[in-house]
Amino acid sequence: MRPSAGILKKLRKQNRNSLTSDSVTVAGPGAVGITVAVALSESGKQVVLAGDPSTQATRKLFSVKNFHGLHAEIPLVPLSSLSSYSDVVLALKAYDLAEAVPFVKGISRRILCLSNGMGFEDVWGSASDKVEYGILTAGFSRISSTETLYSPGELFCLKGGFAEELFSGSRFSLHSVNDMEDTRWAKWYVNSIINPAGALTGLSNNRLRDSELGPVIKRLRKELAVSAPSAEALELAEKMLDELLNNSENMCSMLQDIQSGRKTEIDFLTGLASGYSPAARELTAGIRKLSVAAATGSSC
Repeated sequence: MRPSAGILKKLRKQNRNSLTSDSVTVAGPGAVGITVAVALSESGKQVVLAGDPSTQATRKLFSVKNFHGLHAEIPLVPLSSLSSYSDVVLALKAYDLAEAVPFVKGISRRILCLSNGMGFEDVWGSASDKVEYGILTAGFSRISSTETLYSPGELFCLKGGFAEELFSGSRFSLHSVNDMEDTRWAKWYVNSIINPAGALTGLSNNRLRDSELGPVIKRLRKELAVSAPSAEALELAEKMLDELLNNSENMCSMLQDIQSGRKTEIDFLTGLASGYSPAARELTAGIRKLSVAAATGSSC
């Protein structure tokens, strides 16, 4: 169904006339995007949630379970329909960034990217000076088109940066750091191990160490460690990974993607290490095979 022309016109006029310095566009109405949009709205920000071109312009009541009972009524519009200047939070899969960035460049004061993975940095082009990264360690899953489930974690952000300012009044637990590149690598390391292992076994994070892929996980840890940008980054990565392997009952997002027939982010995670890590090649090949099987309805 095409977006209602009347609703689009009304929302565009509202955006032009009333957006303020507290205005935020959250791109990506998935589990992370909905949770972020609701949390920012509850903290007093004027939030618009933006989806792909097929998104129908409307207003919806969104809610988040296990996160202080948060809920908010938020405009939902196609990203391509926005014309007003605002801060932008990208809660998108890494492979969707290239399509979204052209729309974001013209409407953004500042851009916060919450996407997992690495290897997509060239998509920013002339907007690179506006971009800051944030790292979420919480768990997110989508219950319905308007409701998400939140598992506690932290938002790592640059000390004194845009994300720290934006989320300072929200319910998110902030962890401010001096070096986001070390933190980004640490999260890449964790996701590159947890996501393919969880997707291939169908197990929660805290059951992976003792699974059939336990030996592969052990090898992958050693092989990925050689790419650490610093000793501090590796120490943080190991701490984050051990916390998940020991205590987290969450199911990884890559498993959710495969079960829902969605594309995975394997090329921005474990796939990036395939050139130097045999264990990464093994897991990457397994995920690609599993994705094809899920898409065709066949068994691996």
